[in-house]
Amino acid sequence: MAEAGYKIRNTEGIHFITFAVVEWVDVFTRREYKDMLVESLAFCQEKKGLILYGWCIMTNHVHFMASARENNLSDILLRCSKCSASDHLERPMNVLVSRLKQLALSTMLQNLVQT
Repeated sequence: MAEAGYKIRNTEGIHFITFAVVEWVDVFTRREYKDMLVESLAFCQEKKGLILYGWCIMTNHVHFMASARENNLSDILLRCSKCSASDHLERPMNVLVSRLKQLALSTMLQNLVQT
């Protein structure tokens, strides 16, 4: 991306882009995380002007061919990757908290039934 020195110079072209997960961790083996990525891409298409020609989600990285309606692919990728990263951190925590609440409620109900 632009901040990391990956400025797209030919703004009108179609580009092959790869995003890798930090330390190549196999994040995309779970359907939930693949769905989050697809939702992020769909949001960027609808709201930011991202044009996708093809994409492939691997276990620890993503490939896609893309351009932008307004020739601002660098900006789109920078904004969307920041949103996706924070979303990927926040959503699993929400799922974990929800599961812990369910477990606590289940345990409380079992204790009530036993007394």
